[in-house]
Amino acid sequence: MHYIKVKTVNEILLKLIKEITDFAKEEKQEFLKVMNKLSDEKREEKYQGDNEKLEKLSSRNAELTTLITKLYEDHALGKIPVKHFDRLFNTYDTEQQDLEKQIQYFENEIESYHQRKLIPINS
Repeated sequence: MHYIKVKTVNEILLKLIKEITDFAKEEKQEFLKVMNKLSDEKREEKYQGDNEKLEKLSSRNAELTTLITKLYEDHALGKIPVKHFDRLFNTYDTEQQDLEKQIQYFENEIESYHQRKLIPINS
């Protein structure tokens, strides 16, 4: 097993921090350019991930709507007992309410991303 002393890690980190701060002082515009690029890349990654999550959540929400509709039809036609209807409906309804909250969250995140894209960051 290999070990690295805390002191060694701290020395390496301090050296890196000093190099970064020196670069930021000496090449302020270049540093800002690099940081903005990194920030944009991270935002884009988050945006892509949020979009994927929103698609999955929306798809499941549509599935639940279909299931609830069929459940009501089966209940109305007397195909399933009230006990099963109540249990299934409560399960589906609870899941759908949770999904709707998550969908709203990701829609807000995506809208926020689009708003930030419209407002340029001044360096």
